[in-house]
Amino acid sequence: MPVITEDESLSSWAHRANLDVQFYLQSRERISSRLFYGDPDFDSTPDLKTFLASREEIVSTNAFDSSTMWTIPPGVADFVCELCLRDSLKNHHALIFKKSWRYVMNPICNSHGSLLSTFPPRSTDRMQYLSNLPRSMRTRLQHKALEVIVSTAHQQQIRLNSSAPSITSFAITTNRKAEVLKFIAQLFLHSGDQTGGIASFFLTSPRPRNRHRQAMGWRLLFISGAVESSSLERACALIMLGIVSGDIGEEEINTLTAVLTSHDYFESLAPYDLGRLSKFMLPEHATSITKRLNEYVSVMKCDAYLKFLRGFEL
Repeated sequence: MPVITEDESLSSWAHRANLDVQFYLQSRERISSRLFYGDPDFDSTPDLKTFLASREEIVSTNAFDSSTMWTIPPGVADFVCELCLRDSLKNHHALIFKKSWRYVMNPICNSHGSLLSTFPPRSTDRMQYLSNLPRSMRTRLQHKALEVIVSTAHQQQIRLNSSAPSITSFAITTNRKAEVLKFIAQLFLHSGDQTGGIASFFLTSPRPRNRHRQAMGWRLLFISGAVESSSLERACALIMLGIVSGDIGEEEINTLTAVLTSHDYFESLAPYDLGRLSKFMLPEHATSITKRLNEYVSVMKCDAYLKFLRGFEL
């Protein structure tokens, strides 16, 4: 019976465990409702908890719990670190998938510092991983420029993890700053009938048009856009979060701007301009969003956020 590895998802472990015929016969009725009808990793049932607790290999029944409710739905895409998969084949002779790869604001592998690859959603039985080729990142950035972007986003991901893990994972929490950062990230990643938030096209080509979204309110556009975004779009949102929260200063902004300018990206990364461009993408909802952003001034408490807000209010 396989030992649960650090951060391993339930569907990953169950897939490995089901190679054991005896375990499969004992577990298939208890585990099938979670694997085949709900979220294969995070939908918990009392019957499954009781069964897992009876297994000697499982130290804790909480081993498969998520630290956040903000996850990529399994029907949208699978995100993986290909270097981690290589290591798992070498060390465990099996593909091992991690829970954190499905967290919206963890687009970069914590072990290797690499951008997660995007694969089409798994097949309907929720157990067939990587059945197709990975999707394109839709970017014109060359490898060296992409390395700078990913490195900067990874530093911000680490920075938030070390200061307050609930902020990066956006866990179930009363942490006010986590709520604020999630709202701003959704603003940067929101979906739209023609394009979306500024992080959704800043380093990538625009998403496909969807006229059905014209009738959606901004809350639904925020929710859908974030979970549909690619790992590069979410890395871009991490950088923008760092800029408007003051974590990424002027020197780093200038370095990023120089890299992007050399590849024909001319939009500014200054806090004021991020606010101005964000409003431009959602003019019909600007009043409601401005009201919410003003409520967050007492939480953010930095000049960069005030500049971002002034740009949005323009």
